Amino acid sequence: MTRSKMILVIVCALGLGSYCLWQSNVDSKKPEQPVVVESNKGTLVYAIRDIKKGSVLTCDSVETRVVEQCKMPSACVTDASTVIGRKTRYDIEKGGILSKYEFMLPEEAKQYRLDLIGPPFPPDSESKTPTK
Repeated sequence: MTRSKMILVIVCALGLGSYCLWQSNVDSKKPEQPVVVESNKGTLVYAIRDIKKGSVLTCDSVETRVVEQCKMPSACVTDASTVIGRKTRYDIEKGGILSKYEFMLPEEAKQYRLDLIGPPFPPDSESKTPTK
């Protein structure tokens, strides 16, 4: 090989190496694309006004909103038609998420709430409280 051809090959190799180095540097300066994770969506039923204990729930007192399932409580009401027309067991504040426990019948709630079952032991007939 002649001397001029050897210099040409070296210059081309240096030029190609410089271009590759420059290109990798440009690629590293690009902003990273955010990772988009698709989340399953679900519906929640919210109270749009204060609801008193014992009142019958109506359509104009609730609304549904779509939220991510990871933000949904486990006992939330997801379909308003399941609770419309039922009496509430507790006061519900405006903006509160409706829970199935707020509409349960006492028979259904016994397995979850001890205060509906009563005292754990029957009253003792021997223990007498003083009367005035």
